[in-house]
Amino acid sequence: MPAETKHGHILLYHRVGDTSQDPWGLTVHPRRFRNQLEFLRAARYPTSLSAMIDVQGTTLPSASEVVVTIDDGYAETTSTVVPLLEAFDVSATLYIPSGAVGQTGEYWWDALEGLILGPGRLPPSISVSVRDRRYLWRLDGWEQWPPSDRFRFAGWRAWVGTPPTPRHQLFTDLWHLCLPLVDTEIWSVIEQLSVVADSQPAPRQDRRVVTDQELRSLAKHPLISIGAHTRTHAQLSSRTPSQQEVEIEGGRRDLQAVIGESPKHLAYPFGKRGDYGPAAAELACLSGFSSAVTNIPGTVTGATDRYHLPRIFVQDWDAAQLGAQVPGRA
Repeated sequence: MPAETKHGHILLYHRVGDTSQDPWGLTVHPRRFRNQLEFLRAARYPTSLSAMIDVQGTTLPSASEVVVTIDDGYAETTSTVVPLLEAFDVSATLYIPSGAVGQTGEYWWDALEGLILGPGRLPPSISVSVRDRRYLWRLDGWEQWPPSDRFRFAGWRAWVGTPPTPRHQLFTDLWHLCLPLVDTEIWSVIEQLSVVADSQPAPRQDRRVVTDQELRSLAKHPLISIGAHTRTHAQLSSRTPSQQEVEIEGGRRDLQAVIGESPKHLAYPFGKRGDYGPAAAELACLSGFSSAVTNIPGTVTGATDRYHLPRIFVQDWDAAQLGAQVPGRA
């Protein structure tokens, strides 16, 4: 009987916390996360990313191998995620954008969500300038955004269907407008919005990124491996080769300076096929990374290119929904 081909799945998480407003589906509730880990421990074979990469091509263990990865380095990892990983003895790779470590504000996509979809009033029209071009949106009666509307649209996901209101359209358009920009340009857009909205929302504690000290502590934890996520969480495909090198190699060096060792694994920011390209994969290899993961769904086999590893984007699912996305051995 021929030997089975090894296969496994890499899971992609971002946040574990409050799911009340989550336009990109990035957050898993702590209760759901606990249930997911319990399922993985009981019905799958949780392992580390290094172990999966190092032994590609061998036969399967008694259940499908699964690796947990968590992007962006939200500080709730230390208070919420690590205790649950410990409870079920599940390891995880944390991908950290080095430039965000210790920042006092939110990521730009969180700040954008707070300004546009947070409670409050916006003017009837919104105008911003980007690269000498002016963009204009009209809210057509959706200037007010009371808590009842926020609750009403809490389940909206930005990638599903047509935005239900002009506010949602504004959020979606601005997100896509910001995506290819460099960091200074993105924050110029956020600042313009803050001025137009006459609002400077205080940074939310649950959107804070880890500090240097927290990152060093995580790096010492036996269940945690620190991976790189570039320097500024840049969409690499919109950068020149030299800029990509600064993002990839610079992010690696930054993290090494904080935790005392070079990260072995890289995650491409945003991670879809249009968000990175062959140059990024080549730079990942040249920078000494053992692997690079994407945000493209799929199964890892012995034949999978380790610089184009697929991941399953985990949402606020129950155990049965997760099991359907991560099938075991037939």
